[in-house]
Amino acid sequence: MITPSSSLAQVPYWFEKNKGIQSGREPLCPGDQAPGFSLPASYGLWSEGVADVAGSGRVTLNDLLGSRPVVVSFYSPHTNAYGHAQLETLVRLYPKIRALGGELLVLTPEPVHQLPRIASFYQVPFSLVHDADHRLAAAFGLYSPAKPAWQRVSGIGESVALPGTYVIAPQGQVAYAFTDADFDKPLPVRPLLTALYYVRDQRIKKAA
Repeated sequence: MITPSSSLAQVPYWFEKNKGIQSGREPLCPGDQAPGFSLPASYGLWSEGVADVAGSGRVTLNDLLGSRPVVVSFYSPHTNAYGHAQLETLVRLYPKIRALGGELLVLTPEPVHQLPRIASFYQVPFSLVHDADHRLAAAFGLYSPAKPAWQRVSGIGESVALPGTYVIAPQGQVAYAFTDADFDKPLPVRPLLTALYYVRDQRIKKAA
């Protein structure tokens, strides 16, 4: 994996069509268009599958998609056992995601300097990226400072985003969405892989 640089870009994010933090918006659903974004490559540890993209200094959603689907998942260690189980599931799932032609991007509010520790502890093979101030989580409708999770879910003492995992098709459309407002459901593996298979199948048909 690429080691993040010590200096961070002055302008961390931009969003296409002015889609930035939208407090109170609902989480994205299948059929929605994912918010286009750009972020500094220095914000992440990047897998070998996207190392060439990260080499340009900034990474956009379009760069990640290319001609493949991308699984985007939001993780926080402050969700304790829930977050632990989420990362372990994604580590086990990653080879299947790759086999179906997809890539995986996990976003976390953890500081950049903490990413190597997380990656080492879980033996993370996918891209792990800092989501500063929950800005990408907010753009996906998973975070609102007006509706903090710790006020209604016991055991959470920090301001965290809702758990969310998405399959995004190469055109930027959400093909699958999983969110868990109660922090009590495991990531549904079969529907996620089915969505990836469907997106790959549609891409193969178009190419034929």
